[in-house]
Amino acid sequence: MYKEGRKTKNKFNFVVSKITPINMKFYFLKFICLFCVAVALSGCLKTNETTVINSTNPRMTSFTLAGNDSITKAVFTVNVDSVTIENVDSLPYKTPINKAIPTFTFVSSVGALLYINGSTTGKTVTGKDTVDFNLPVKIKNIAADNLTPKEYTIKVNVHKVEPKLYVWSLLNSNVGVANPTSQKVICFNNKLFYYANEAGVVNLYTSTNGVAWSAANLSGLPANASMVNTVQFNGKLFYTQDGVTMYSSTDGIVWAGTNNAPLNNTFKSLLFALNGRIYAITQSNDLKYYFASSADGASWSTTKELPTNFPITDFTALSFTSRVGNKAKAIVIGGRRTPEGSPLNTNWNTEDGDYWVNFNENASHSKSLDTLALGASLIAYDSKLFVFGTKRDSITVTQYKVSLDEGLTWKTPDTTYNKLPKTYMKRNYSSVVVDNSNHIYIVGGKANTTIFTDVWTGKLNRLSFIRQ
Repeated sequence: MYKEGRKTKNKFNFVVSKITPINMKFYFLKFICLFCVAVALSGCLKTNETTVINSTNPRMTSFTLAGNDSITKAVFTVNVDSVTIENVDSLPYKTPINKAIPTFTFVSSVGALLYINGSTTGKTVTGKDTVDFNLPVKIKNIAADNLTPKEYTIKVNVHKVEPKLYVWSLLNSNVGVANPTSQKVICFNNKLFYYANEAGVVNLYTSTNGVAWSAANLSGLPANASMVNTVQFNGKLFYTQDGVTMYSSTDGIVWAGTNNAPLNNTFKSLLFALNGRIYAITQSNDLKYYFASSADGASWSTTKELPTNFPITDFTALSFTSRVGNKAKAIVIGGRRTPEGSPLNTNWNTEDGDYWVNFNENASHSKSLDTLALGASLIAYDSKLFVFGTKRDSITVTQYKVSLDEGLTWKTPDTTYNKLPKTYMKRNYSSVVVDNSNHIYIVGGKANTTIFTDVWTGKLNRLSFIRQ
């Protein structure tokens, strides 16, 4: 082995003691043996080693930092083309980089200089000095030929914001809807569609950012449609209310109805889309309730009868992908069995729309959402489930909860990082959706007799990073 820029010399020295006639022959043979070994070793070294006296390559091969645990874990990329050194994965928020100790490795070098904060006078690299990488830093290395230079700009990236923080803000205090009796917002075709039933007439407002909204000429829906159970499936929107007609739209504006309820059944409400099918609840002529599904939204068939305490109205439903294994699942929370019935303390889950499990039948989980009022909203976000609503017996208390285990248990989010603003008024029956850029939108809702038509948005900082 060798070090570039240093001449390598191999040398063997032998010391021979005084030889007498008696032992001359012995020492002569010993000398011959030692000489042969030395020649052999010298030949091997000459074969395996290469002497490089003056390398002309000043290229940097590695860069590391010492100073604290976070810094030592940073991986830096040396970009030869743009002559920059940078950690692609930023260091954690607020990591101190003002007293970091850099270590450099070069192909060859007679010395390197650091230029800090635009200084024209370089500081000799010793490998022991601390450097403030909050300031602009450059390094200039001279190759072993003492002639060839190469300069690099060093950038130590640290997250400027707390990745775990949810940032909430008010986008619009009033969309312009006049006292709606029901509201529903859907994120569809990269737009927000806001359906509002105003004085028995359904009106539509659309927006691309939640700030500016435009009225659209809606057509084809029945009078007094609530749109609450509207479901997106196969590039279309579907809606139904008591009867045999299913309404659908490809643009969210022009709707058409088809009488396609399963034989001897009427549609009661839509549930969700799951595993390439859309699901609904129907009621047969004998007044029993059934699950029904369709692969295209046109041809429907019933499957099994609903469990005794499965909701028919006022429930909250969501289909989502599991955080492990990318398995499709769905959840249905709360609701009523009949329009005038008592609220249910149920938390139904399924993977196929046919076999259902009520998590609240497990005593250790039965209290998770017992106090949740009707009209809650569910979203899947950052591999978690979130529910937005109020307490059943106290409309002034927000029920904002998160589930890390796909709906099995629920708890209040860590308020250090995720807390709704103080100016956000408690409510239920709001619409909560997530767009393609990971923005959460909370639109409208009500609290007793107070009707809201405002728009809030929130986003987890980390989901704005290019690299996760």
